[in-house]
Amino acid sequence: VDGFFGCSDGDGDGIADQYGEIPGPIPQDSDSDGVVDSEDNTDSESDESFIDSLFSGDRDTVTTTVGFGAIILAILALLQTNMVAATLPEAFKWVQVLRRSHKLSNEEIKELTYLQSLVQAYHGDPQELTEELEQLKGDLTARYTNNEIKKQTREKLFTLIDDLLVSSHEELNRIAHNDSYFGLTGSIDSEQRTKLLKEKLAMSEHTGTTAMSQPDQSSLSENTEPSVNQTGTVKDDGYEWLEWPQGSGGWYYRRPHSNSSWIKWE
Repeated sequence: VDGFFGCSDGDGDGIADQYGEIPGPIPQDSDSDGVVDSEDNTDSESDESFIDSLFSGDRDTVTTTVGFGAIILAILALLQTNMVAATLPEAFKWVQVLRRSHKLSNEEIKELTYLQSLVQAYHGDPQELTEELEQLKGDLTARYTNNEIKKQTREKLFTLIDDLLVSSHEELNRIAHNDSYFGLTGSIDSEQRTKLLKEKLAMSEHTGTTAMSQPDQSSLSENTEPSVNQTGTVKDDGYEWLEWPQGSGGWYYRRPHSNSSWIKWE
């Protein structure tokens, strides 16, 4: 090197090791973080992305994701309270829709199902049904006092029970097997009800118009003879035959193409 032979140059920089500032191989910094690889504890390869880690089943990533979900649910629960929702700007009023769109709770379904069963069992005996409903109101109050049911459940059941207590015998017969009355089946809003009503009225008008446009053949007198202008069918016997009124089973005949009066066949 530089005119001298036999000198070692371990780092291949063209300067003999004895003259080089850094003898031996040049330290490598593959990740360019300013720390040589021999002293760097960080892997040279980049870490997996968050999505790759999630799909690979990495426990830390899954735990982090679940943690985020719990935080979001807690925030939504807070936003749905009346006090907080009242202070929200219009852009966040949608959170109240979440609160209003809840279906019946399992507790409410259980209590409403029992109430319907009670009505089905005693709707034929209004007096017995009244006693059972009054007893149920007492049981609901006791269970509410003991924190066994929620206030909303008690109020909802009380509303239905009060309506049932003033219902007539005929109304109870209709209510007993009506799941919709007890909220146990899906209901339709006012817009859907209006649409169904219009369709029903349209069908009724069409049926009435059709009935008026078609005369009742049975109302025609059997003694009414067909006019000479009616056309029949010439049979093999050489006579022109006509069933009148149509479908009645009564037959008339005459000479074919004579345009004469019809004669009733006895």
